[in-house]
Amino acid sequence: MSTGKKICLVVDDEETVRSVTSVLAKRLGFSVIEAKDGREAFGICKKALPDVILLDRYMPEMDGIEFLKVLRALEGDDKVVVIMCSGENKVEMVKEAMDSGANNYILKPIELEDLRKRLIKSGITF
Repeated sequence: MSTGKKICLVVDDEETVRSVTSVLAKRLGFSVIEAKDGREAFGICKKALPDVILLDRYMPEMDGIEFLKVLRALEGDDKVVVIMCSGENKVEMVKEAMDSGANNYILKPIELEDLRKRLIKSGITF
């Protein structure tokens, strides 16, 4: 049952952050799926890969870096745009995320226009 919309998976262990991020993704026209950690997100991705993943860096169970490593081992993973979301932007943290397979990196709290620009820069069209 396809709506024709691009699908965005929002992964964050904090319910409020997940909810706010989902609202932003919906405002950009995405259908949204949510996951509370990397393990739940990976289960979703094994069934069907989304177009975009907005991924929290720090989570219990499986954090963002661990998730990226297993995601990037899946067939078709290269079609998924992953934006790492974090409250920190130290150079080494950004580098680790990018080296692990993130397409872009965004600081929390996420602003709608900043998210739109990063998605466009990562190849997503609206």
